[in-house]
Amino acid sequence: MLVQHVGDDLLGLIVTIAWCLWHERNIARTGGTRQTSNSILQKATFLLEEFRSANHKFQPPTVPHTITWSPPNSPWYKINTDDAVFKQTQATCVGVVARDHEGLVIAAMSKKLWVPLGPLEAEVKAMEEGILFAWDVGLQDVIFECDSEFLFHALTGTAIPPANISNVITTCLSRIQDFRAAQFSHVRPL
Repeated sequence: MLVQHVGDDLLGLIVTIAWCLWHERNIARTGGTRQTSNSILQKATFLLEEFRSANHKFQPPTVPHTITWSPPNSPWYKINTDDAVFKQTQATCVGVVARDHEGLVIAAMSKKLWVPLGPLEAEVKAMEEGILFAWDVGLQDVIFECDSEFLFHALTGTAIPPANISNVITTCLSRIQDFRAAQFSHVRPL
C-alpha cells in the first residue's frame, strides 16, 4: 500500500535508512561511536545503490542480425557444427548437421565426449567430428561451417592457432584433403 503512495525508489531508501539506524544503534550500544545523520544517510544511499547495481539485470541491446544460414549451391552440402561444454560433469557435447542445396537435412549426429575441454577446444573438436562425419556419410563436395570466427581464421590460414588446438587444426586440414572439394565458412550465431 505504501509503495503506491511513495514509489519503489523512496520506499527502498526509507527501509535502508531504517536498517542503517538500527545498525548504528547496535554499534553504539556495544560501545562504538555514533554516526551523524548525514553519515547514516550517505551510507544508506551507498548501500541502496550497491544493492541495485548488484541486482540489476543487464539487458543487452537487441541488434538485428542480417546474417543467417544459407544453403549451398548444388551439388554442394553444408556441414554445420556446434558444441556445448559441461564443466561440472567434465564432458563436451558436439553436434553436426549435414544439409543439401535445398536446406534439407541429409544426416545429423550428436556425440558426448567425456573430456573436459574449454570453449575453443570444444569448437575445434566439433569441427573435427564434423569432418569425420561428412566422410563417413559419403559426402564429397562440402562446406564446413562454424560460428567461431577464430576457428574459421585458423582453418583458413589467416590466423595462427594457439598450441592447445594446433594439432587438431592440422588433423582437420589433412582430413579435408580426402574430399573432392571442401572449404570452410563462418556464420555469426543468431
